[in-house]
Parts: sequence; C-alpha cells; structure tokens
Amino acid sequence: MGGEQSKPAAEAKLPDLGAERFQKYNFPFENIVMEGGGAKGIAYIGAVKVLEDAGIMKNIKRFAGTSAGAITAGFLAAGMTAQDVLEVMNKTDMPKVLLDGRYWLVKHVGALYDLLNNFGVYRGSSFLDWYGDTLREHFEKKSAESEELKQKYKALTGDINFGQLYEALGVEFCTVAYNTQVKRENYFHVKTSPLLYMREAVRMSMSIPVVFQPYKVEDKETAAHWIDGGVCANFPVYCFDGWWLSMDEGNCFHERLGEKQDRDTVRRAFLPAYSHERFTPGGDDGEKKAKRMKTLGMLLYSEGDPELYQNQFDARVRNFTDQNQELKKDSIKPDTEKRRAYDENSRKMEALEKEKRENLMKSLAMKTKLDEVKKWFPDEDSMRDCFDDRMTKEDVQIITADVDSDLSDEEEYEKARKKAFDSLFINFKGDLTKGTTENIFDNWAPMTMAASDCLKSSFIRTPGELYTTYLDFVGKSKPIREDDVDRCVGIDVDYIGTGDFDMSPEDKTFLMMQGAIATVAFLEEFIKKNGLKPEK
Repeated sequence: MGGEQSKPAAEAKLPDLGAERFQKYNFPFENIVMEGGGAKGIAYIGAVKVLEDAGIMKNIKRFAGTSAGAITAGFLAAGMTAQDVLEVMNKTDMPKVLLDGRYWLVKHVGALYDLLNNFGVYRGSSFLDWYGDTLREHFEKKSAESEELKQKYKALTGDINFGQLYEALGVEFCTVAYNTQVKRENYFHVKTSPLLYMREAVRMSMSIPVVFQPYKVEDKETAAHWIDGGVCANFPVYCFDGWWLSMDEGNCFHERLGEKQDRDTVRRAFLPAYSHERFTPGGDDGEKKAKRMKTLGMLLYSEGDPELYQNQFDARVRNFTDQNQELKKDSIKPDTEKRRAYDENSRKMEALEKEKRENLMKSLAMKTKLDEVKKWFPDEDSMRDCFDDRMTKEDVQIITADVDSDLSDEEEYEKARKKAFDSLFINFKGDLTKGTTENIFDNWAPMTMAASDCLKSSFIRTPGELYTTYLDFVGKSKPIREDDVDRCVGIDVDYIGTGDFDMSPEDKTFLMMQGAIATVAFLEEFIKKNGLKPEK
C-alpha cells in the first residue's frame, strides 16, 4: 500500500482479427439490422470492428435494430465507430443508467408505487438523457475535427430527429416499438416519423414491459403508450426489403395509401395477417434475392437460449475456428465470476438431468413387464396378480414417484403396490383401462426422452432470472426464415444473459471477440458461397 499507486481499472478491448484482407472484395451490403438482446448486445461492437476493417461499414446507409439492437444501430447511424461505442460503454455505469440510479428506499418503495401507478418499475429518464447526451457529445466532437465536418454536423445539435439525421448524413435509421393504443408495431424511420427524436425512438424500443414504464411522446391521458419492440419484432431483418421504408418516389405513402388506392388495399397494409406484404421485395426471383442481400443481419444466441438454425451458425464458426485453434470458444472464455456461476449452474443441471434420464430409462425398462400385465385385460384380478408377480420394489417406487420410501414392511409394500397399479390401470371413474400405460410409453416417455436430448435446462433462482426467460421467449417473435441464414451473422454469447449489464471488462472482451469471430466466419463463407473474386 504505502506509496503504491492504485492500478487503473481494466477496460474491455476491441478484437483485431486482421479483417483488412476482406477489403479486396465487393460485398453487396448497404443495410445493417441488429436483434434485441439486452446486455448481450455488447457483442455487436466486435462485429462492427470487423466490418470497419473489411471496408464494409463505409457502404452502410441504413441502420435498424430493436431494443439493445436499436441502441447500437442508432450510435452507428450517427457515425460512431466501434471504438467510439466501446469508449462510451467503458465509461458508463449501465445498471445505474438503466435503473435510474434508484437506491434502497426509492428502489423498494418508489418502484412499487411506479409499478402500480405508472405501469413499470423504472422510468427510463436516465437512459433518455444518457442517450441524447452521448449523441450530442459525438456530434460536437466530430464538428471540431475539421471545417468540412463542422459544416456537415453543424445542424446536429441538441435533440436530433430522424429527418435531421437523414438530411445531414444521408443515412436512414429504423427502430421498432409496440403501440398499445392501436395494438400494432411501428417502424420509426425518416419516412414514417421524420420529426421523432432519435433518443425517444430508442427509449420506446427498449421499454421492456413491467421493468420500464411505457414511453409517451406527449404528456396526455389519450397519448399512446409505447413498449419494447421485442414483444412483436425483436429482429426486423426484413424491414428494408419491401416498399414500406423505401425512399423511392414511387413508394411514397401518398401513392401507396392515398386517394388513388381502395380501402381494402390500404387496410391490408396494417392488418397483421397481411402486414408482411409491406416488407416483401418486388421483381423476379433474382431481383428479390439481390434486394434482400443488401441487408446484413446480426442476431444473438446461446446453448441455453437456442436460435432457429443455430446448427448452421455453429457450423460456420466451427469451419473457421478449426483453422484457427486459438480462437475456439473454450480457448478464449475468461475465468470470471459470471462464467464460474454459469458453469456451476450447468454442472448442477447436468447432474439433475442425468438423474432424471436414468429414472426415465428405468421406467422404460418396465414396458415389457407392463405389456404382460395388459395381456390379461379386462380381467382385473389376473392383471393385479401378474403386476404383483412381475414388478419389483424399485419398480413400485418409480411408479409412485417415491424412490426414498422404505417398503420393508409388507403391509406398506402392499399399499404401495396397489397405489402403483391403480395409477396405471384405473381411471378417474374407477374403471379398468389400458389407455394410461399406452399413452405413457407411446407418447410421454418418448417425448420426454427427445426433449432431454434437445433442450438445455437452467436454474431459476431470482425473480430477475425468471423475467429474463420471459424476455428471451418474446424476443423470438417473428423468427428468421431459412433463406435469412445466408445474410445473417449469428453470434454465440455463451454464458452471458440478457440482464447481465454488470459484467466485467473480461466478459465484455469475450463477447466482442465472439462477435468478431462470427463476422469473419460469415464473410469467409459468403465469399465462397457467392463466388466473390478479389478486385484489382
């Protein structure tokens, strides 16, 4: 201690995978869309770093995202680099920003009041201020770099709306939020909401129900409440495909929805069953494919929160890391508190699942014995005699779900045996039946066995963890289609959860590396699949 100086706090670091080698290829990407995912969205920063090194980001003119994806997409639309975003995240206490810095008394008493009276625990005002201040500071910094940039950014002061962003920088930004008043999602964009402030749009898009209060643009009783876009469109990878957000003159709303159109055509644009038509590209198959391939999507998944087509994303990364062993996930995972807690949780669940599977296998082993019992149907006495002869004490314990019971006493054993037989062969009316055992062994047991092979379980220890599972569920609304895989970067976030905003710098570095690896793997596969040739 004495005269020693305290070490500076560690900070997360951007990965460098030498993606400059991709600059010699002409990729088609002009749009980028990011899925919502809470704290897991840190991974996007590493992905963007690769896109910058590859020379792709300079071609992106349309940015979109939902919830956490909207936060990053908005920063990128404003011209921030991966390093700019990381510096902001490194110096920001995100739990404090997101939770309005509420402590003990306010946290417990005020939060309950707000939940009951204002529809959410946290007001989101700190986030609203933070996001707006971050954009303003960025624009001021860019304006000071040169006279040319000063002229370009001079109009971007104070609150920035979609129209100003488009006029000054020539880029389009889109976020999604759900309007509880008309019960539909809304795609905020310069075309649909030119005067809406960026910070307000992002605040709407991350208004997780119950956690955050719905956002109201106007302080009126009749004003719409806006909640998290993740409940309806957590990954709007399709948003730039069709005419709805197209800035082409022929696609303006006056032409598409105005007096020239009949009411049925207009209504179809808003009815949920037909609203997908707004985002379907026109033209022949080749034109449709070319239109869709202008968009690069980014999504997040893990073993505990699987994504559709996850095996294809995993295989893509594996093909890359097999050639770069030092980048394999197990080689770069840090030894942090969150990783250790996740591993311990996984070990416990594996032990429980193993025990559950062993008991299930024992149950399945009884099928032959029970088939012999069923042969005597409908002679109940003969069925009971056969059951008593064939079934062991362990069988009876498994059937009655009482493996810890002591059946050494003959009278207790007889009661347990009768209970086991009745549970399998006597229905709720008291009648003899074979249906229960047939359903167990033909349906329930095979389904349970298959589920244990495919699904990963996890502990729910706190209300926050329970709510996170709900967020992960609704976040998979409008899942990607198979033909989206070839235009999406799938990022494996492993042990990091949606609500892990208090992660360490090492955790953040790992997430960004995962984002970078997934992006390089995607680019390499894209080159091979599409036959891209290096340009001179």
